[in-house]
Amino acid sequence: MTRRRTKKSRPSTPIATAVPTRCPRCGSTNRDPYHNTRRLDTTGTLPCGSVYSAVIWRRTRCHDCGQTRIDKTWIFRDADNSTKKTRKKSRK
Repeated sequence: MTRRRTKKSRPSTPIATAVPTRCPRCGSTNRDPYHNTRRLDTTGTLPCGSVYSAVIWRRTRCHDCGQTRIDKTWIFRDADNSTKKTRKKSRK
């Protein structure tokens, strides 16, 4: 016999909010698709104290004025995934 979860016991889905990047020339958030994406797996600390584990550079072009730009994104290390937790078996 299987037990079903009730609606209240389901884990909540985290909501991520991100600010869209803007064109330095006209301020528009409309852009063409990304191309020539580069990723560098490295660790470091931002001036605000956040620890990151990778940096991604993505080239794009403004859809309104045609200005080319490179969007830079930091990938942050998750506290739960960064350290491996091992469970010790309890002896009875």
